[in-house]
Amino acid sequence: MVTATPTTGLDPIELYDVAPLARALDFYIANSRDLYGLPRKFNVAFDSGGAVSVVSDTNDIGFLATRIGEERSVPPGIYFRVLLCGITGPPTVRCGYRACS
Repeated sequence: MVTATPTTGLDPIELYDVAPLARALDFYIANSRDLYGLPRKFNVAFDSGGAVSVVSDTNDIGFLATRIGEERSVPPGIYFRVLLCGITGPPTVRCGYRACS
């Protein structure tokens, strides 16, 4: 399941409208054979960084919009912090392209 902040696109203080990202990932998962083996309760959340949180840290993978300022080694802007909180499934899903062991 792919979820997004319920007020994304409407929240005046959100950092990024995550609805297009959530829709694109949902479409990709539903139509890609390489992700056919995902567990039934595999959850991904996109948090827009606004007033209402999607509680991305309770999902298998969370993307949290974060503002990076001038004091960092990367250009300032909006980035996504990736939270790997409870990934389940086969080792190739948990670790990317290769098995963990």
